[in-house]
Amino acid sequence: MTTRADLRAAVRLRLADANGGALWDDATLNDFLAEALRDYGTRFPREQSLTVNVAAGATSVAITPSIERHQVVRVFDPTGSPVPRQQGCEQAGSGQAWDWWNSTLRLTAPAACGTWRVDYLESRSLPGDDVTPVELPGADEAIVVTLPPSRCAAGPLKTPSSASAGDRTRPQRWQSGYSATRNA
Repeated sequence: MTTRADLRAAVRLRLADANGGALWDDATLNDFLAEALRDYGTRFPREQSLTVNVAAGATSVAITPSIERHQVVRVFDPTGSPVPRQQGCEQAGSGQAWDWWNSTLRLTAPAACGTWRVDYLESRSLPGDDVTPVELPGADEAIVVTLPPSRCAAGPLKTPSSASAGDRTRPQRWQSGYSATRNA
């Protein structure tokens, strides 16, 4: 699998910054890669599943890790049958349905005892070291590697306090998108 070091090396090749006296330090390229992976993950999140043991009769179950409502895609009961998402204010007797609130699975009817499955979408992030594999489909590595050079086109990053008049500066938190921004 590809690591952060592999992605950084590919970015250096695209920038023609691989031979001696590198213009871009590793930390800056890592920041650009982290942002590129977040941008990619917004469009192509990772599909994940978790299981949770639910006691008979429960109507709410706290879920870890913390998941937001918009990330939850499907919920399955212990028999593997999909449970529909609650629509509006369903009344008792209308069958089992689910809702999500504050990382809690809320059910409209008492639960059947067993292991329930929650399918959800998770954002992507760059590992904090150079040896942990980056969870990214191999065919999509080129997409992530292409984004940092477009951000580098604005020139080296400088903090506003260290920039002199006429220098290209960019804010510490870069804006999403594919075009580099300039502050004068």
